[in-house]
Parts: sequence; C-alpha cells; structure tokens
Amino acid sequence: MDVLKASHRGRLDQELILWLTTVRPNGQPQTLPVWFVIDGSNLLVWSQEGSRTKNLAGNSLVSAHVNDNGTGGNILSIEGTAVIEPGLGLPSQHLQYVKRYQRRMEKSRWSWEWFDSVYNVPIRITPRKVRTG
Repeated sequence: MDVLKASHRGRLDQELILWLTTVRPNGQPQTLPVWFVIDGSNLLVWSQEGSRTKNLAGNSLVSAHVNDNGTGGNILSIEGTAVIEPGLGLPSQHLQYVKRYQRRMEKSRWSWEWFDSVYNVPIRITPRKVRTG
C-alpha cells in the first residue's frame, strides 16, 4: 500500500537530505544523513558498506525524516522497512538520482565513478506510516 500522498512527495522533493534511522544490534537507534529518490511507493538510497548496512541485516525497521522549516513546522516523518537490494544497480545508473544530485556532485568535485565505488549498497525503503505537522 502506498502511504506517500502527493503532499508528502512534494515535501520530499524539496529536500536533498533524508535522515535515516536504523537500529544497532544493542537496540540503540543510529541516525545518519542520506541522499534519496522517490521510486513509486518507495524511497531508494545508496549507502556505504558499514554500520547502516550491518544494522539492516539484523533489523529491517527504519524511520526517516527531513529537516523542519526552521521553526519546528513542516515536519515529515516516515516509518517503514528497508532492505538491501543489489538488483537496483549503482547510483549513476538511475537517471532520477543523477539529475537530483548532479549539481551537488559538481560542487563537491566528486565523480560518479568515485561515488559508485563508495556508495554501492542499494537500499529500498518501503514506508508504512507517515506523520506530518
């Protein structure tokens, strides 16, 4: 079931950073920023191999949020599940992702070749609940 309404999609389109929270094996939540794109009813993220991917191997429950409007309003928080999905390929193979972050890549003087070699773990987030405020 697609829980992302048009207003949620519009809000997500305004932001380049999603704060993704995974859960460590000891139960401690860990929140880290990620780049993302909307893909149908899901969100796609590419990650480095590390704590985030280790956390997902043990617990697929995640939450995510974007920044507020600077005064505590325009909140968007998502709860759902996330799975590592190797079949998604590399970030540079997704036109929507490239279009969304090309300017940021150029500003940082990063190449897609480098980015693909570092952020090569594709993650599909399936939202189950969305909160706004």
